[in-house]
Amino acid sequence: MSIDLQTAINTVNNLNSGEKFCVRDLFLGYEWNRVPRGKRMNLGTLFLHEVETNLNTVVRKLKKNSANQQVYEKI
Repeated sequence: MSIDLQTAINTVNNLNSGEKFCVRDLFLGYEWNRVPRGKRMNLGTLFLHEVETNLNTVVRKLKKNSANQQVYEKI
């Protein structure tokens, strides 16, 4: 599995309605941890933009968590 926007979008389809998640939850822990911080932050920004423009009927943006990560909910 690669760490990219399309993989994140595809993984959302596997979530149940009402499930809350952060972008990092869409990937295996060891894969996410191997990606440089800058690329992870960029992916988070791209995913937020995708939610706001294309996925807003499937995913809802919630507040950030205590680790300052954006939390989403699958509708």
